[in-house]
Amino acid sequence: MEKNSAHPEKIPPQALNKPDPAAILSQALQQVIKTAHQNSTQDMAEQNIPMLYQMGQVETKQQQCLLHLQALGKQLQTLTANHKLLENAGRRNNLLGEQHYQQHVLEPLLRSVFPVFDLIRDAMDALEDKSSQFQDILQTVWSQLEQFLINYDVHTIQHATGDVFDPKTAKPMKWQLTTDQTLDRHICESLQIGFRWGQERILRQESVSLYKFEADETNTHTSTERIELC
Repeated sequence: MEKNSAHPEKIPPQALNKPDPAAILSQALQQVIKTAHQNSTQDMAEQNIPMLYQMGQVETKQQQCLLHLQALGKQLQTLTANHKLLENAGRRNNLLGEQHYQQHVLEPLLRSVFPVFDLIRDAMDALEDKSSQFQDILQTVWSQLEQFLINYDVHTIQHATGDVFDPKTAKPMKWQLTTDQTLDRHICESLQIGFRWGQERILRQESVSLYKFEADETNTHTSTERIELC
């Protein structure tokens, strides 16, 4: 991208007056957390004594999910604050060069969203009932944040099992031994999603586990040692 020092480019129009999904999602999330607390207490009171042990286990899972949701709410509040800073920067300094704008204003904003995706995924993994209202809410938040990034041409990177490993977009974290030689050095599991800006720039590599061919059929366990070189 060429930069004319005599006539610096103006802030990209799409950066100004952007809808702020983070603020809406944060408010909705707080209401969900409040309702979940109320429902959890009411449900426990209505159960019979023989069910207390099972309900205790369910409540523990609910509390874990609520903790994830509360952490997610804090991340969304931070995102909302960053979004306001972005708008103010655009309004107050129309002479800000596009390159400086992308590196020092827009990119930090976009990166602040990444931990929110991680929290949502952790919360989803903590849910035993994949058809619960929490699952629906989390999926909605995920979709809204994904659309928020797409507005800035930022896309998630998430490979499926069996995909070819690409060191440009993914980094291996552990091996999964396999007796199927055709799966050697292919994706076993996506551990943490990645993000790319446009077609070329990788903002965060995806963390994955890789299949590793092992002829000895007795060694079928998963190796948790970190991979230094691939």
